[in-house]
Amino acid sequence: MCSIFGRVQRALGLAAVGTLLAACGDSGLSGEYIGRQGSWVDKLVFGPGNEVRAVDGRDEAAGVFRIEGKQVILTIGTDQSALTIADSGCLDGGRQAGVYCKR
Repeated sequence: MCSIFGRVQRALGLAAVGTLLAACGDSGLSGEYIGRQGSWVDKLVFGPGNEVRAVDGRDEAAGVFRIEGKQVILTIGTDQSALTIADSGCLDGGRQAGVYCKR
């Protein structure tokens, strides 16, 4: 599991933080968001209870997410990354994480 988690962490370009954060209530995000060419993981899968899975080939890491304004904050383990919700509905993680659009 460590190598899987490490690979997804590096791929997302996550910065270390101290605690796992979880939000309650309806998030407004659900389902699969597929990475466009150049994205570091294949897809992000948003589920119930603000759960998220980052999938890269056969590797997978689970975490949580919360929405703050136009930002989606992903927390996987003790690492965190922010993606911007674009007007198109896609999630933009910049050059390090890439762009993910709903399937």
